[in-house]
Amino acid sequence: MKKPFQIAVAIAGGLILAATAVGPANAANQKVGNSPDGSGANSRVATNAVGPVVTYYDVVNQTTTPNYINYSNRLTYCMAVTAGQTCQISQTFSVTRTIGVDLGYSREGVAAELSISSAATASVSVTCTSPVLGAGQRFEAYPIGTRYSYQIKKWGTMQPVTYSGWLTAFNPNGGIACRVS
Repeated sequence: MKKPFQIAVAIAGGLILAATAVGPANAANQKVGNSPDGSGANSRVATNAVGPVVTYYDVVNQTTTPNYINYSNRLTYCMAVTAGQTCQISQTFSVTRTIGVDLGYSREGVAAELSISSAATASVSVTCTSPVLGAGQRFEAYPIGTRYSYQIKKWGTMQPVTYSGWLTAFNPNGGIACRVS
């Protein structure tokens, strides 16, 4: 009766190699393989070399909205305490650059495919003057930029094609929009 007596797994140079040798049940007292002297010099060893798993990513189904006002990121505001006041916003802001990621794709990878910076913020210097405000009215500032909607596609060796849900990115363009609320 023959049974497996050795299983070896090695990772070398990114390759996974597995070898199993089959020999007699009492291998210590028996000849190995088909060599005349029992040394195993002519024995056959089953090997299975599997190449490295390679993963690819791509940004797909991309749409862009230029001059998008990011109302979810108010930068600042001023408020009229009494009717008839005006206010001026004159400041340098650090505006958040958002980049949605999923499926293991990096922020830097998505940014490169969108042709935008991967930095978390952008500096914006602006001045905005309000019209005459009523008591309790606010004058608010919001960043302007390009909004991207997209999906991430992931595929590779020994992997099915997978798509993320819809993701968004916002890339500030250096301007702000001001409004009375």
